[in-house]
Amino acid sequence: MLATLSTTEAEYVALASTVQEVLYLKQVMLELGYDRVDPVTIGEDNQATIRISKNPEHHGRCKHIDIRYFFIQERQQVQDIDVFYCPTDKMPADILTKALTPEVFCRLRELVGV
Repeated sequence: MLATLSTTEAEYVALASTVQEVLYLKQVMLELGYDRVDPVTIGEDNQATIRISKNPEHHGRCKHIDIRYFFIQERQQVQDIDVFYCPTDKMPADILTKALTPEVFCRLRELVGV
């Protein structure tokens, strides 16, 4: 278990875990014979996390984040991934992670095709 000091740090650690899974799956696809695997786009609703992922050395407030998570910037530079802003109200994963009003729940449920 990992204890984080802020929401941004928690989101950043989760993003790093997602990127690790993406890299693994891209490798599997290459081993299965795919010639090319396009960059995977990852939606993130925390703008501070996106800023850190694109340029970690300019954020003095993130000194406490373990260095092992900063590979995200490198993966973006080599175009393995692309992290983009996705507003919270349009984030389909929220149906699984947040308490939602019935209206938002129904809208997100339609987004995921259930």
